[in-house]
Amino acid sequence: MGAGGSRVTSDRYAEAVPMDYRVVIPCLNEEGQVANAVKSALQRGQTALKSVSAVVVDGGSTDGTVKAAQRAGAEVLHSKRGRGPQMNCGAGGARDDQLLLFLHADSQLPVRYGASISEAFERYSARMARHGQWGCFSTIQLDKPGLRSALLRATVSLRTRLLHLPYGDQAIFVRGQAFREIGGYKEVPLMEDVDLVRRLRTRFGAPVIVPGAVVTSSRRWDRLGFVRTTLLNQAIMAAWAMGTPPETLASWYYGARQLSEKRAQK
Repeated sequence: MGAGGSRVTSDRYAEAVPMDYRVVIPCLNEEGQVANAVKSALQRGQTALKSVSAVVVDGGSTDGTVKAAQRAGAEVLHSKRGRGPQMNCGAGGARDDQLLLFLHADSQLPVRYGASISEAFERYSARMARHGQWGCFSTIQLDKPGLRSALLRATVSLRTRLLHLPYGDQAIFVRGQAFREIGGYKEVPLMEDVDLVRRLRTRFGAPVIVPGAVVTSSRRWDRLGFVRTTLLNQAIMAAWAMGTPPETLASWYYGARQLSEKRAQK
């Protein structure tokens, strides 16, 4: 058994290696980033065996995000603001046999990500004697190389492999039927990714971990600094584990970001 709960072994689930990908990208004022995210989904995942679609879900952008996404080849949907509702919207049209992959708008998928995911599913099924239902990439790296990126890559990889606790910036993926079975994302202002992971882990067991790093923008780490960002993230996680409501956590998190931005402007 994995971390809590029973694991599914039923043959009613899809084949061991999903053949059709739907990449869901929630956006809000990401004109400068979204095209690279879409292109990484469409250009780095195609093989002769898979089809890939990119669905950008806009939460009310006031810049050129929608046009940039469309020019890059994405289907664009609109929903109320918030990663939870936006990702649920993007997943709404998925078939049971599709693989839903959730990608942040300021991130890019690794080269050959489709083949890497297929290979990881095959290894998982051979080792566990059952099909995996969800997974993630093993780590992330910043788009600016250096010590910060190396440290982040190492610590995220360690957390993922030891605790089976990936975060949303690791491009979480899940079979369409399994996603619907657990009710999708909760529409909360923060921690929607960790909540989803814990429910997936409880229902279906360990994730399929794909070797490779999702490349993400360093801007979040630049605002507060590497140490402060790390400490803030750990404090938020600890408070959430103790039952602090997501609304309170969101006020702390975004409040800290706004304070850092005001200080940087002085």
